[in-house]
Amino acid sequence: MDTFEEAVGKSQSNRLVVIKAFVPWCRACKAFDQKFRKLGLDLESQGAPVTFYEVDVFAVKDVKNLLDIKLAPSIVMYINGNQIDNFSCGPKKFDQVVEKISGKLSELSGAEGAFKMPQVKPEKVVENNPPDL
Repeated sequence: MDTFEEAVGKSQSNRLVVIKAFVPWCRACKAFDQKFRKLGLDLESQGAPVTFYEVDVFAVKDVKNLLDIKLAPSIVMYINGNQIDNFSCGPKKFDQVVEKISGKLSELSGAEGAFKMPQVKPEKVVENNPPDL
C-alpha cells in the first residue's frame, strides 16, 4: 500500500492520480465504491495514464485535513504533484466524476476520447446527505 506522499508522487510524470475519500459507514460511499473501482480497473487496463486510490478519512484524519475534505465521498485529483480538483460526489454524481476524469485524460493524452469511458445510466439511488467530517 502506498503512502499518501507516494500516491501523489505518481502524478509527477504527467499521470492523473484520483483519490476517493470515504468513511466506512456512509451509504453513499458504499454505493459509489463499486463504480469507482470498476472505472479504475477499466481505465488502467486500457493503459490510461491514471492511478486510482481510496482513503478512509475517518481513520486517517491528517490526510482528511491535508486534502480539506468536508463531505464524503469526495474526489481529489493530482497531476504533476499539484492538486487540480477537489469535489464531493456520490452515486448520483458518478457521471460528473467520469466527465472530469475523461477531460483530464484528454488533456494529458492530447486526444479527446482516447480512452473508452463507461456509459453512465441514471439510477434511482436513495441517498442520505453525505456525512460531515
